Amino acid sequence: MKGKTLTFALALLLALSTLAVLPRAKASPTAEMYFNPSHNNGTLDIDDDFYVSVMIKNFADLFVWQVEVTWDKNVLTMLPYTSPLSLADDIFDVLAPATMTMWNDGLIDNTNGIMNYVAYNLKGVTVGVTGTAGVGYKLMVLHFKVVGYGTSPIHFNKPIPPYAYPTQHTYYANSTIPLRPNPDCTYTDGDAVTKAAPSPYGPEAKFIFWTDYSGVGETVNFDATTSKSGFNGSKMCPIEEYRWDWNGDLVWDNTTAAKTMTHAWLAAGDYNVTLEVYAPGTTVEETDQTWKIVHILPPAEGVQIDITSNADVFYGYGPDTWSNAFAPQALIRIKAKVTYNGEGVEGKLVGFEVRDSTGACVTYRVNVTDSNGETYIELRIPSMPAFGDYLAIGVVEVAGFFASDTMPFYVGWIVEIESVTPVDDGGLTVSEYHKGDDMYFDLILNNHALTTQYVVLTVVVYDALGVPLGQYIIGNTTDPFPVDAGLSAIPVHIGPIEVPSWAFISPPVAKVYANSFTDLPMLGGVPTCPEESAQFLIKA
Repeated sequence: MKGKTLTFALALLLALSTLAVLPRAKASPTAEMYFNPSHNNGTLDIDDDFYVSVMIKNFADLFVWQVEVTWDKNVLTMLPYTSPLSLADDIFDVLAPATMTMWNDGLIDNTNGIMNYVAYNLKGVTVGVTGTAGVGYKLMVLHFKVVGYGTSPIHFNKPIPPYAYPTQHTYYANSTIPLRPNPDCTYTDGDAVTKAAPSPYGPEAKFIFWTDYSGVGETVNFDATTSKSGFNGSKMCPIEEYRWDWNGDLVWDNTTAAKTMTHAWLAAGDYNVTLEVYAPGTTVEETDQTWKIVHILPPAEGVQIDITSNADVFYGYGPDTWSNAFAPQALIRIKAKVTYNGEGVEGKLVGFEVRDSTGACVTYRVNVTDSNGETYIELRIPSMPAFGDYLAIGVVEVAGFFASDTMPFYVGWIVEIESVTPVDDGGLTVSEYHKGDDMYFDLILNNHALTTQYVVLTVVVYDALGVPLGQYIIGNTTDPFPVDAGLSAIPVHIGPIEVPSWAFISPPVAKVYANSFTDLPMLGGVPTCPEESAQFLIKA
């Protein structure tokens, strides 16, 4: 009996040893969702932008993903994303570019520091996508702005396993798709690290105003937007009150939570305008002051000055009248006409000043009037100026009396292409065309000039290899396209451009470029603005 038992034990050991060398079934990798931040090396500062890509790897049969994210609201704020949020390299566009998808916006709640229920899914298919093992694929990109010092944990908040299928799916094109079980999925959180918090500091008062020289009774605009909040060592302390003193007696004439204010003086003179800001909660000074001098000129009493420009038609003639717009690199001549009781005054010094859209001075100049009471200065707009409304100012003194005039004007692209969108012939937005289809495009134009502008518009389509597929031109040398004066969001429908049979479609990505010229380049035309582009698909 003892020998039989020994024989059985040896046989059992031999069997186990044989099993030990047999190949094991390969376990499915655990899917992992994780964050890939743009940087977290402690170099972020207040107002910096911070980007976080939401990634996934080691997945199979992926139909849908859903994300909820939380962060520290005292350190970061999330900026709105586009819908679908810049998904040119999203996982479904990479692995299933020809498949229809559905996007759910979700909600950004910066008051509580949470973004919830953002979801994206394949539509109308029975087989999901599978990634290459170990390779990370992008789901979405989160855009944060730094609002405080410290470290903000960025967490997946109750994340849904990325290919758990919703129980309600009647909105799918194929409602017979079976539900998938929730596979194992791990989630790796991250941090956004800002610079070490400095010592506490109080607020800083700053303001600008539109012109140093204004007449009696004229409204002067003040802007304290550039004032800075305080800091108590752990969090920012916003400015809650802006206190204004208009005559230098340090008695606050206006107290407001608004960052802008207007005032007019009823007597000529130099006024010491003081601003005090109040930011409660700082552990140092809670207030700060700054001041500037405003010059209020007496009534002209027969002395007049009118400044004008070299623009066509609308050149600023008359008191405080707008000139037409100027493009970057344009040469501007600002002319002054000085009269006394209607007659030109010779030999008078005229002071010129030009301020840009931020209120900063571009130039101070002086010139003397000729026998007609006229003089001028010239300046050229930089190639990359601050876009927006500029202000030219002219001041003169005759026999102890002062006169001034202003001339606002816009600087920027005169005719601007705001966007180009692929559409069908009826103007409905599309995301794809097929070989042999007619392509149409909607352009949105802005005309910042006070006069109708005449341009030539071009649209050119390229496939993924950069090969031009076709072009369309609106306007020509003898009959340019009119863009109405002073209007924005002007729609222009362009097409058709036929998709050729030889178009490259692997990958199926194509791109359209829209441009505006004064005339075609071969005829000496120059651009009126940078080009705009859009991406779409071309299929067989």
